[in-house]
Amino acid sequence: MMELHSILLFIHIILMGYWLGGDLGVYLAANRVADPTLPIDERLRFLHLAMKLDMGPRTALIMILPTGFHMASNFGLVSLTPLFLSLIWIGSLIWLALCWAVFLYENIALGDMFRKIDLSVRYVMLVVIFAISVWSITSENSYFDLWLSLKLFCFSIIIALGITLRIVVSKWVIGFKLLRDGSTEDANEIILSARKKAKPQALSIWALVFICGFLGATKLI
Repeated sequence: MMELHSILLFIHIILMGYWLGGDLGVYLAANRVADPTLPIDERLRFLHLAMKLDMGPRTALIMILPTGFHMASNFGLVSLTPLFLSLIWIGSLIWLALCWAVFLYENIALGDMFRKIDLSVRYVMLVVIFAISVWSITSENSYFDLWLSLKLFCFSIIIALGITLRIVVSKWVIGFKLLRDGSTEDANEIILSARKKAKPQALSIWALVFICGFLGATKLI
């Protein structure tokens, strides 16, 4: 049991590292994407780099759930049957495959279908995790310790910010289309505006991931 826990803990820590480091890489690459002084081909290369780097945090967000719940179950922090724990793992792996399918098939119609399904999954996870965390925080007969409830609450906010971040950054598609058509001033305004709106959301996600890691590591509350 302890050997399994050590493996899960190692994976959990690695996922946190890839999440924080990957988000930093995406943030820095996005600055170059929005730089109007760079040629369009150079900006597109940074855009593709940002999309590749973002798969680290996207993978981490999904796999943090089964590894975290499995460790919590091992220590008796949550009471999960082997069947329910298996369903969490299976559901997470299916979601992970869907997330990577969105990335790998982004330029065809199939990728758009995967993207819509993935977005729907995120909305469902947002509602479920937010509701569970708020109930656990406010209930006198909480199912989780307070630190775990707060961690789940922060996690739900991360999902919400990720969804809104997608909506904001999608404006880049419009901006780069205008750049190709020669409408440089309008295009740069759209791209820079999206970057400006995305910045506080990206930094908030980074801070919340840090808080989740802190709560999980210290269990102070």
